[in-house]
Amino acid sequence: MIYFFVEGTFDKIFISKLINCDCQIVEYSSMKNKKLNNYIRSLKKQGVDYVFLFDTDRKDKDTKLKQKLKQYNQLQKEKCFAVVLEIESWFMAGCCDDILKKYKIKPFNDTNNYDKEHMMNDFKTNKLISFYQEILERFSIENAVLRNKSFNEFYSKYKSIFKQCG
Repeated sequence: MIYFFVEGTFDKIFISKLINCDCQIVEYSSMKNKKLNNYIRSLKKQGVDYVFLFDTDRKDKDTKLKQKLKQYNQLQKEKCFAVVLEIESWFMAGCCDDILKKYKIKPFNDTNNYDKEHMMNDFKTNKLISFYQEILERFSIENAVLRNKSFNEFYSKYKSIFKQCG
């Protein structure tokens, strides 16, 4: 079993759809720091593996990582993984061309600077849940690794636990 710590609901949807293993997904953004630290400490004592995902939110990923390590002092640096900029950049990296065409969105070669605001603008709504689900139904890992550097790094590191998509 592996644990994935994710910031919020959309990150949880993304990971649960693409990961094909016995995993537990924990949304940490609403947890108190002490509770999350105790949770991680417990996993470490049990020898349970985990991945801690965090958005960079337009900050340098090393700076953001240092902030997270300070905020959650039980985190291990090597278990942390930066999502550059936000999870929406990963969604759009793997968005198939048919969906882009359907919503009249210009195709992407690079989603490294893509964020939720871009997505709301492209899909002309702030209620994105149905679009997230539609994208994940036909998510292309092949496109995502080409279009987004941090997704490529994530996929390369954890390839063995991904479902066969795209």
